[in-house]
Amino acid sequence: MDRSKLIQEFDEHVNNKNIGSLNGSLYESLCKEIALACFQSSLNEEGVFFLSESHAASLRLECVYQENFQSLLNSAKNPSSKIGLDMEYVSFHSSFMGEKYQGLMARLKEMPKEWTVVQMTRSFNERSRWIKRKPNSEPTSAEFHIVNYSCGDSRVPCHVMLPKPDKTLCGSDIIEDIYNISVKNWVSIGKLSATNNKIKRMENCAKLKLLVNLITQRWLKEWSCLLLGKFLDTQVENFIRCAIDDVLSESSTQLNSCNKVLLYQIASGCAHLDQSEIKSAVSYVIEDGTLQENLCERIKSIKDKYTDLIRLKRHPVILILDEDIEGIPWEMTTVLRIHPVCRIPSIHFLHALYKKHEKNILNGNVIISDPNNAYFIINPEQNLTSTEKRITTFIKKRSPKWRGLTGTKPEKNEFADALTKYDLFLYCGHGNGSQFFKSSDIVGLNVKAIPFLMGCSSFQYKNLGGRVGSYCLCLKYIIAGSPCMLGTLWPITSTDTDNITITLLNHWLPGKPADLKTIEGFSEEFVLPDQSFYEPELLRILKTSRDVSLLYSNKASLVVYGLPVKI
Repeated sequence: MDRSKLIQEFDEHVNNKNIGSLNGSLYESLCKEIALACFQSSLNEEGVFFLSESHAASLRLECVYQENFQSLLNSAKNPSSKIGLDMEYVSFHSSFMGEKYQGLMARLKEMPKEWTVVQMTRSFNERSRWIKRKPNSEPTSAEFHIVNYSCGDSRVPCHVMLPKPDKTLCGSDIIEDIYNISVKNWVSIGKLSATNNKIKRMENCAKLKLLVNLITQRWLKEWSCLLLGKFLDTQVENFIRCAIDDVLSESSTQLNSCNKVLLYQIASGCAHLDQSEIKSAVSYVIEDGTLQENLCERIKSIKDKYTDLIRLKRHPVILILDEDIEGIPWEMTTVLRIHPVCRIPSIHFLHALYKKHEKNILNGNVIISDPNNAYFIINPEQNLTSTEKRITTFIKKRSPKWRGLTGTKPEKNEFADALTKYDLFLYCGHGNGSQFFKSSDIVGLNVKAIPFLMGCSSFQYKNLGGRVGSYCLCLKYIIAGSPCMLGTLWPITSTDTDNITITLLNHWLPGKPADLKTIEGFSEEFVLPDQSFYEPELLRILKTSRDVSLLYSNKASLVVYGLPVKI
């Protein structure tokens, strides 16, 4: 591949003001091809920039089209109305784009120092530039890039290439197996008798849990450390870096900035690695045998000094995932399941959301000032009576000032008001509510609320085929500027979901938690041991609330898109 010609093709796309000539999927494929050529030429900085451009191009185009459409519409009707995000941060013609890698670094430096962004990108596949995808086609195995970005400082991103996932006992790879269990199998389960349905669900949960654990054991291996964020305790963070620097200072080996950051990350995540994985990771960075041994010994001494390193609190990780792996419950992997995690489509949308909510961000969290300003829609189709009873009883006890609808289908204006006039929006019903309020209507709003969409597959990505990006409702909320949203990756069961919802709200909202033993239909076995427990950060309370779910598939289904938030 001729890198210079590919970059020339990229520049022609970016400099062409006729945005209608740009195709998102082809643009992403081109960026992946350029990135691969850059890495093969040891041009890491350029490669990282082009990888960052290979995500959410179709969504960025949708933003541009939506803004242009609204500009025409509003010039005569409502000049003050505009899309939720500032186009400067997602545009293909912004000043950040013009500066390429330096523009990417400028974005990262502007954002909170607490954030770590981890991007996983499917490697370039030549077929993707010429062959259209079939609708609903299954994700397939591939090599993947992992990039770990640090926000709020000048630390360079570090990058490694992951090989294809190993085959599992089923004869296929982890990506395919998780897709089959979490998406395809639920359709057939629904056709079984009640007894067989329960048995099959338990079997699927056991398989899913095994596969999620295999992600780190059989695929990420030593590079699972790249998924981790920064320690809350800066003394630990500084000690680890100084320990690595001390060893390097005694050697004549010269390292580039990326490799030094890789060593810091290996040491930071050493509690999740065995000694052979540490040695493998260090040898990837360092060729000198003596230096390898010295670094491995020093990292082992860090593990010995901090015996509770694996449990130490970390700042949030924000995942940027390739469409093929959006359906994997990364939040449940062994390295992430006790830490705060959310997702975002690309660096551009992270930056845009940050700028929109910048004034309300403190220590890396968007602050919710009035959690009593909330609206709910519960059982709108009148066929989830147990859910209605559990949730409404809880709300009356815990948050009596909340307003909403129970057992009633919302009007379009009621749904719109719930999203634009309230700080929190709770939906407990089937799906994600798009049967009452179209996704196309969401992007025309300036969404204020944080939606909790507690229905089946509310945030499931759908492959539409052809050369367009996959569809997911959460993307519409992001375009509309919602700071954060909670939903599910696949079908869930109502009792578990109700228990998680009630537990999360009970220990997240300010004030004294309700005695859940008094909530009709809430089983005592799901009550957390510490009833007075309070956690104001949404991402942290979510990981705790998952524990009250009986089925693994239900707890694994829950994901957050957007920014970290806190009451």
